[in-house]
Amino acid sequence: MINIILNWLRIQGYVNESNDKIIELGLQRIRSTLACILFSLIISWLMGDIIVGLIFKLTYIPIRIYAGGYHANSKRRCNYLSYGSMMICMILIFYVPMKIVLMNLLLLFSVIIIFLFSPIESPNKRLNSGERNEFRRKSIIYLAIIVITYVTLIKIKKFIYAKTIIHSITLIAIGLLIPSRGLKSDANK
Repeated sequence: MINIILNWLRIQGYVNESNDKIIELGLQRIRSTLACILFSLIISWLMGDIIVGLIFKLTYIPIRIYAGGYHANSKRRCNYLSYGSMMICMILIFYVPMKIVLMNLLLLFSVIIIFLFSPIESPNKRLNSGERNEFRRKSIIYLAIIVITYVTLIKIKKFIYAKTIIHSITLIAIGLLIPSRGLKSDANK
């Protein structure tokens, strides 16, 4: 499919030898992101509420883009970690009860971690000072929107959706802690 799109873009004059690898990588990332969103929606639909999958990805994607976090060194490991962690979160959301006090503590923990450590750079995504400031600003703005949404969901008693937000941002916070705590990442092996 990617080759068909690349060939069509070549015919249209958008792809040439100087940018073909960049365009191909971009198309691969789009395919990967759409597959991950689809997986989230299917799993949450099978577990009983497709809105959970939508909220999970709408919470996760913007913060993860701007806050950064752990990056695996291979596509296979990245897929295992991404799909595995998402599956664990979905199981926790649907099948493990959580008191509001614990949700609030996880929210506080996650907000502090994201606030303190974002943005985290990866070997594939180096940031200059201006980009670092912009990424940090955007991650804090998105985080504020997510906290307001969480509080609103608690107030209107939509606890499963509030719990979804908690698991999503806690997963991001954990990803921020892995490289910042000096644990061995794939890049160090």
